[in-house]
Amino acid sequence: MTGRPRTTTLVPPVAGVKDPEYTHPLSLNRADRSGGVVCVSGSEYGRMRFTLIDRITEWQPGKSLKAVKYLTLAEEYLADHFPTFPVMPGVLMLETVVEAGAWLWRTTDDFSHSVIAMREAKNVKYGTFMQPGHALEISVELVKQEGSLATFRGKGNVQGGGQTVSAQVTLTKYNAQDKNPALAGVDEKLIAHWRERFAWLTGPR
Repeated sequence: MTGRPRTTTLVPPVAGVKDPEYTHPLSLNRADRSGGVVCVSGSEYGRMRFTLIDRITEWQPGKSLKAVKYLTLAEEYLADHFPTFPVMPGVLMLETVVEAGAWLWRTTDDFSHSVIAMREAKNVKYGTFMQPGHALEISVELVKQEGSLATFRGKGNVQGGGQTVSAQVTLTKYNAQDKNPALAGVDEKLIAHWRERFAWLTGPR
């Protein structure tokens, strides 16, 4: 499976005053254990929360990170994609690259920001199908960092097989209290959550 390079622009939401749980993309009260991407389509916020990375195997702050995603038939979206030929959707393979980039940036900046969201994906290319029963090995490198933006180059390979996805992604970071000082407590909870999650992803099994 191949595809033309594509560009997707995503814009992070702004944390609000009246309902921080709703407007905050990674609220601990509603959310997950993911490194999620936040999308905007028109004026409607569409929020994806996936826990895709299962293990972080290597990392060098400011340089690179390697991670693994294990794909099993237990993942519900495979029932529809596709019923007779289950394969991991391309957008989720791209999401693993984004998650890996987010983890690399957190370790680089010592978890200084509570929210990391994707702003842009360029030169997205897909290759080998990713089927259940296999592991997706993800690697990302930090290309450049300028203020609240950072660019990463990443790829995914089926363990022992060919390349499934490659892309260059630009991420943005911020704290909820940057928009509203009253949300400083939300930042503290989220940062503590990310530290705990990172320890779990990198710790002994």
